[in-house]
Amino acid sequence: MSYEVGGDQCQPCRLIRVVSPSAGTLRLRPAWTDSRVPLSLWANGQLFMGASTELTADVPVGAGELVVYVGAIPAVSLPDGLYLPFTLETSMH
Repeated sequence: MSYEVGGDQCQPCRLIRVVSPSAGTLRLRPAWTDSRVPLSLWANGQLFMGASTELTADVPVGAGELVVYVGAIPAVSLPDGLYLPFTLETSMH
């Protein structure tokens, strides 16, 4: 999918809903294996840009649902038909 997030274009992009049981700092860690493509993460009005194959984002959150976008910024040259699997680890701090 393609999403407009703030002033950025996220494509290809995944929208992920994360539910936090309480207020605090949510640590989001997407990880992927293709180092040619740096992923970015948008959460709570902030953009976090990854490097190589890892990214860590500490996001202040309230209790409830948070919408997170994980994907590439189109300025990054993606090979045609690239499918980039990733995992997303979450933890509260």
